[in-house]
Amino acid sequence: MDLPSSVMTVFYVLEQHNKEIYLVGGCVRDMFLDRVAKDYDFATSAEPEETMNIFKKSGYRVIPTGIDFGTVTVLVEDQSFEITTFRSDGDYIDGRRPSGVEFSKSIDEDLKRRDFTMNALAYNPKTGVIDNHMGLMDLKSGMIKAVGDADERLREDFLRAFRAVRFSNQLEMRLEKPIKNAIETHIGLIENVSKERVNVELTKTLLSGNPLRYVRLMSLLLRDVLPELYDSFNIEQKNPYHSYNVGEHTIKVVDNVENEITLKLTALLHDMGKPECKFTDEEGVDHFYGHHKASQRIAERFLSDLKYSNDVIEKVTTLIYYHDRQIEATEKSVKRVLNKLGSEMFLELLKIKDADIQGQNPDYFHRAEHLRDLRVVYNEIIEQDQCFSLKDLALNGRDIIAIGVPVGKKIGIVLDMLLDKVIDNAELNNKETLTEIVVAFIKKGDMI
Repeated sequence: MDLPSSVMTVFYVLEQHNKEIYLVGGCVRDMFLDRVAKDYDFATSAEPEETMNIFKKSGYRVIPTGIDFGTVTVLVEDQSFEITTFRSDGDYIDGRRPSGVEFSKSIDEDLKRRDFTMNALAYNPKTGVIDNHMGLMDLKSGMIKAVGDADERLREDFLRAFRAVRFSNQLEMRLEKPIKNAIETHIGLIENVSKERVNVELTKTLLSGNPLRYVRLMSLLLRDVLPELYDSFNIEQKNPYHSYNVGEHTIKVVDNVENEITLKLTALLHDMGKPECKFTDEEGVDHFYGHHKASQRIAERFLSDLKYSNDVIEKVTTLIYYHDRQIEATEKSVKRVLNKLGSEMFLELLKIKDADIQGQNPDYFHRAEHLRDLRVVYNEIIEQDQCFSLKDLALNGRDIIAIGVPVGKKIGIVLDMLLDKVIDNAELNNKETLTEIVVAFIKKGDMI
């Protein structure tokens, strides 16, 4: 394997002191999948204090990041590497973490405590690969299997359930039946997993770059924080524009949108308000009036609960609110939406609308042509530098005061009135014309 010089240095330093040292876990798995390893983690026979002393004496900076659990971080060539002593875990008493760890002199013992066989691999450039649990065969067959008993592995740490679903999406691999059964059997253990970790796993799953797999399991794992997703697979959409139930449509939109977290989350949450808004008319056609508002509310609750940033929450909830809004392919209509969203968010909205259409009835895919018309109008507005926000007005607040409008709320009223007129007629946006409009309003006593 072609390893960076910094990684080879870690091997060299510890082996010079007669210590066993291996790359372990995800980096070994990824190398066999011809994927670029993001991190290189090591396991060693050296105890934490030994590791620290060896590298300090060799001139390297060492940080005791998790020394109680046998882990130290070493900095080599501006890269950081976690080096953990071989260990075996104690009992898992809280459904997430072992009650304690015992250091071991055996890499075999260390690999027994791993979650999945594909992650229970160890590699040393001199001795080759250690594969006690047939992880390479499972990688080759595309199957995610637990190390030992799947039921026991998930009861120990239920975060492994999220990791299983996430890995299946990232690596396009299948889950063995015992893992799926264990997830369903022990779903109550989800309460032991922090919201922050759910955030991390969900984000990585959505950004896998592949069509979502095991979406029912994913919705089950999220049921405590997003019951609407779990329920959405039972909500039919008897409507000419739709061919799928709400859940199936949602996943198709997620798969169709660009691989960016704000867009992925918007796609996931954009129709979560439909179950509570469903209305069937006398002809048996389903409607979901106001679902954009209900979905916005649900999205804000869910994203806040999972500790997403305020910026992500604001963008996602805004896109959800506007995702079903009809926009005419006219300068006036487009500028009004641009005034609310700004250029960047307007373009994001078009991406969501496009993905939404691609997740509906194929007979109506032609509606995406309207989005192309909207982009043409948008480009013309931008190229002509047309005004659609207060900052682009030829008059500002100081100008309004100089004309004679008293300081206070009326300044904003006048500016909004001017912007409204300019959006309707771009030719009005010059200082002289806008000044005349304000003077006329003052004389009439309108709004002043």
